[in-house]
Amino acid sequence: MIFYFTLGILAVVYLLLPGGLLALYSGPAVKATFEAKDPQPRWTSRCPIPVLAVVLLFTFSGLTMWQMGAYNWTMPVFGITVTGAAGAAVVLCISAGMLALAYGYFRLRPWAWGVSLVWVCLGGASMVISFSMMDLRELYSTMGMPQEQVDITLRVMSGSETLFTGLTIIVCLLSFGYLFALRRYFRPTGEGEASESGR
Repeated sequence: MIFYFTLGILAVVYLLLPGGLLALYSGPAVKATFEAKDPQPRWTSRCPIPVLAVVLLFTFSGLTMWQMGAYNWTMPVFGITVTGAAGAAVVLCISAGMLALAYGYFRLRPWAWGVSLVWVCLGGASMVISFSMMDLRELYSTMGMPQEQVDITLRVMSGSETLFTGLTIIVCLLSFGYLFALRRYFRPTGEGEASESGR
């Protein structure tokens, strides 16, 4: 019950609230107001807003990956748990990859769009395999979580493995849909044309 309540709160905070704000502030009147109040081009003007959202997401994700250092650099990768120096190396690679994709998206590089599709596919596959194969109690213990916290977490998440797998697949499908919608901004003919076509 607690798990589904938490899931509902997350859905409101990360889906309904952002969706409502997006619908409220994406109208032409809002854009015209901002352009009238601030006619000077900013650095964000070089990147279409739908693409900029992905840039910020990759940047934030790449930078926050380093918080895994507080959990013994524990990283589940395709059902295998890596920790310590090996885990730090994995975190470094993932972080660098996300930041590289953020740069590529901001510059509207076609390679970034193609790599991001592979990135989502591999990330989703790793999560599904890890959730289906790994012992979560062992994983949380390896992360250095206190035993009491491990017990509470497993009790809250009891029976939710299938739900997590389903949610992961849904998120991957939605991500693919969004990325394919952005494909028109990444034409090899040039950044300027792609950027103009998205405004």
